[in-house]
Amino acid sequence: MIIFREEKFGGILFDTETMSYKFIESLSCEESAKIGRMIPAFPGCERRDIVSAPIQVYIELTKKCNLNCRHCFTGAAESDSEGEPAGVWISILDELHSIGVINVRFTGGEPTVKTGWYEILSHAKKLGFAVSLQTNGVYADADDTVKKIAGLALDQVTVSLDGIGRTHDELRGRGAFEKLMASMKLMKAAGIKLRFNTILTKANSAEMPQIFDIVKEYGTAVNLFYMRSLGKGAGNSKISLDFIEHAESAKQALELWKKYPEIHVSHSGFYSPKPARKRNPEFPDVSFPYGNIAISISSDAGYWPHHYSIYQGENFRLGKYPHDRVIDVWRFSKKLDGFRRWLLSLRERCEKCIEYRDRCSGINFEMEIEKLSGRSASNPFCVNSAPASQPLEYLED
Repeated sequence: MIIFREEKFGGILFDTETMSYKFIESLSCEESAKIGRMIPAFPGCERRDIVSAPIQVYIELTKKCNLNCRHCFTGAAESDSEGEPAGVWISILDELHSIGVINVRFTGGEPTVKTGWYEILSHAKKLGFAVSLQTNGVYADADDTVKKIAGLALDQVTVSLDGIGRTHDELRGRGAFEKLMASMKLMKAAGIKLRFNTILTKANSAEMPQIFDIVKEYGTAVNLFYMRSLGKGAGNSKISLDFIEHAESAKQALELWKKYPEIHVSHSGFYSPKPARKRNPEFPDVSFPYGNIAISISSDAGYWPHHYSIYQGENFRLGKYPHDRVIDVWRFSKKLDGFRRWLLSLRERCEKCIEYRDRCSGINFEMEIEKLSGRSASNPFCVNSAPASQPLEYLED
């Protein structure tokens, strides 16, 4: 389905099949005929440098998790709190719907261990959102959980696959791979087409061909990205790829994509070898999503520029439900505007680097935060020696 949201510059077309969007100045007859839902712009925004409201919102439904992954950037565990009750999330969804948010993406922890998760996602679908679920695929009752997921008719279900057999288990726990495969077989039988997330490591990068075989069998897309040295991942730098290895894995992924052209492949090392197309000056500058087309809501109902920043310091917190409205934070938060300016400064630094659009696709903002905070000695995915601006210079209220 195509969802259209009005904006001062024209509007946003969101494709629920690919979960992608584009800005347009006006609707063509062909585009109009494909629209399944139209959203008026939320009134009162005079700014032209941002879209009128977030296009998508990442919702960390709970920090509680049934696995104890070595590389988890959130540090999620079974002992963690479930977070806010279901009624709060239903109220938040009502607010997001009222301001014209198009896409809500449920993450965790593991969302399916949250009490009331099915009711929450059902409400999101009832409101007309494009709904995504990020899950580890390991369930106490796989038959029941998969049946519920299938019944929701979600627009996207993403599972985490971090290697084959023992490689996956070494990161996520003994038996995790077998349980994931069993769940995926049930999902395939139920007609659920999966998207895969793979965190690249020194062990699983060699298994990329086998990973692509599984993706072809059970899904339509795979997203391969670097390991964030956050949470539990901070203590596992030895298994992370370095800059050169990551660039090489991007080349390997491109070759596999040629073998499986029907699969949509994303890689955090992909880049365009040609200069980017000149941006339309009438459109807001949203060349990266963090705080520009998306924000995140943590399990305690706090607002953040991105779901990594939740775990990188309270100074990134933008507000909290119900004390603050999402739309007010989006339009008027000086801290969020500061975050946006900081990202622009990082982009300018990237664009001057000889590796940019050669072996590097650009900003690894969360790793720059770790380096600048002193928690990490370096950003392993960046070889740019030019000094980076401090985020705190921009985040003062």
